Amino acid sequence: MSEIKKKILVIDDEIELGMALKIRLTASGFEVKTITDGVEGIALIESFKPDIVLLDYIMPKADGLEICKRIKSQDKFKSIPVIMFTAAGDKDIESKINNAGAQGYINKPFDTQSLLNLLNKWI
Repeated sequence: MSEIKKKILVIDDEIELGMALKIRLTASGFEVKTITDGVEGIALIESFKPDIVLLDYIMPKADGLEICKRIKSQDKFKSIPVIMFTAAGDKDIESKINNAGAQGYINKPFDTQSLLNLLNKWI
């Protein structure tokens, strides 16, 4: 009997980053879906039921903070850990991300091992 793979939803408007993450995380044994639109990402949570969400901080339409708040405001989703990634040099980034309900963040560019360590901490 095979082990059930942990599911990761990546929400990032950078298509190349999403594809690279999907390849790396799939090779590490995860089931990964990527989407470039945060609002559509919330809808995908319903059907995909991820174990964790990786969410970009800066995106068009609704930014990562807004998407995180929307995820965490729904009882059925609020227990799903959200890790944000950012290239923003905002000095208040940590408090903004914590206030939105995310479990943590990682700065871009990041190495795969640092990301895997963070994922393993939360799922």
